[in-house]
Amino acid sequence: MIDPRSTPRPLFVSVGTLALFAGLAGCGTEQREARPTVMELRPDSPGSTELPPRYDATDVVESIVSPGGAFRIHFTRAGRHAVPLTDADASGTPDHVELVARTYDDVLAHYVELGFRAPLTDEAVTDDNGGDGLFDVYLVEFGGGSDGAFRREICTSDGCAGYMIQENDFAGSHYPSVAYGVRLLASHELFHAVQAAYDDALGAQGSVLSEGTAVWASERYDATLSDVEQLAYGYTDRTDRSLGVDPATAGGAYTYGTGIVFEYLGSRYEQAIVRELWEDLAVATGDPLWLEVLDARLASSHGSSFHDAFVGLAEWMMFLGPRPDPTRGPPNGGAFQPVAAMLVTTPYEDRTVRMFPAAIRYFAVESGTSAVVLGGAGADEVDVVAVAFDGARFVDRASSRGGVTLAAAGADLTLIALVDGRTSGTSRVVSLCLAESGGACSASTDTDAGVPLDDAGASDGGAVVAADTGTASPAPSCGCRAGAPARSPLSIAMLGLASLLVLRRRRA
Repeated sequence: MIDPRSTPRPLFVSVGTLALFAGLAGCGTEQREARPTVMELRPDSPGSTELPPRYDATDVVESIVSPGGAFRIHFTRAGRHAVPLTDADASGTPDHVELVARTYDDVLAHYVELGFRAPLTDEAVTDDNGGDGLFDVYLVEFGGGSDGAFRREICTSDGCAGYMIQENDFAGSHYPSVAYGVRLLASHELFHAVQAAYDDALGAQGSVLSEGTAVWASERYDATLSDVEQLAYGYTDRTDRSLGVDPATAGGAYTYGTGIVFEYLGSRYEQAIVRELWEDLAVATGDPLWLEVLDARLASSHGSSFHDAFVGLAEWMMFLGPRPDPTRGPPNGGAFQPVAAMLVTTPYEDRTVRMFPAAIRYFAVESGTSAVVLGGAGADEVDVVAVAFDGARFVDRASSRGGVTLAAAGADLTLIALVDGRTSGTSRVVSLCLAESGGACSASTDTDAGVPLDDAGASDGGAVVAADTGTASPAPSCGCRAGAPARSPLSIAMLGLASLLVLRRRRA
């Protein structure tokens, strides 16, 4: 995975630049563990031919029980899977193993305190369950790929049980310390085990919900773990794809990046919204999309809806990076990379803007005065949010269905979000017209339906959209001229910076 911390990111990213980064992110930079349906052999099972990493046949594998009595930590003192052997307290057990044991106890206690279910025991595993029903953590060398994974093993109507594999020593990792790596891996991966206690269908809820809420959970355990901030770029670079459709390849930057969505939900409503969502999914009948379950929970407990929350998210994320405002965005907005927006000059027209359910399209105009008009089928159901800035300072905002006019004296930048707040449905094409306030901008209801259907607005696969709601028609009678987006000098510079990005080891 590309490490977002290795270099500054630009304010604006052109479509071509986004495509470049999509290509870079998918070129084998991240080695991920597959998650088979049934795991019959553990990393230390005799004759194991299971997916690596696994212990070598000559390894002597020991184990200890955590102080809290819930975990069994498996390790070896010699060979490529050996843990650091320092034993400062002369207990007979390496300090690193004791650190892992204490940390897992601490993480579990915290999640239970937040009201989440504890991971299920593996007593029902008959082939090899580590010797007892305790939750097993195996410390193994990953060899430069991921650095941890929760593996589901067996599922019943009560949920799924499994075990953990975790990096044995974090040698050469990017983490600021070994203790940081242990805390981050334990909090992220154990939350996958918590999720499994609600899910009896081997991860049926998908990787967006799974990885997004696991990233969110790490910072609920320890606010100094910065996964939400560091990984948000995976989502804020691709808000144009549907949040409700998983990428064709599970995991990856996008799914981890959606942690910012759950961070927003927790800050706007209450942190318990994530637990409520998992609880509702556990008792839901049929196979509802998690966005629909969230919509119902927001309506019943918070007097809101997914639509309202998603429009709020679109505006909240405008205050990331160089334009932080703790009263309108995250309290630590400067720690995030900014959203990717297409920089255009007015007047500007595009009659082929395809909107997907639960997706946002960002545009930017280097002016404080703009009129935004949408046309086409369904355009009156697309929200427009415009926010004007003077440098990093917030100046004014406006929002409405189908279009807005914003005149902000002294502002030098307007960010514009087109927001489709549906939880599901087909894509639709709208026409977009941007002009200076007072200028002619009267887009008709006609659109060009000639844009081929994609999946969910992403280049890497996903569920195919069933139909296009747009209709072919003559060009709209917009008072502004059609034109290609202007490419920001910053986005051009980004091409050169791409070669400086470093690879990042990552948990599965």
